Amino acid sequence: MARSAASLLVVRVILLANVLVLITVGVLFLVFAERPAGLVIGGILWLVAAGLLACLPLTDPYRRERRNR
Repeated sequence: MARSAASLLVVRVILLANVLVLITVGVLFLVFAERPAGLVIGGILWLVAAGLLACLPLTDPYRRERRNR
């Protein structure tokens, strides 16, 4: 399935926005929530944000596979 560069750019921007929201909410949980629960939920949110960041190379519109076509 061929994806256009514009659609990959839109997905990339949405992905980065979600990562920033998850990091911010994780920090808020670490600062304002009760200690054991805040640490656990904040850590889980940061792990999800790291997973989304790991998916970021998949949305690169100028990947090598796309250039060879």
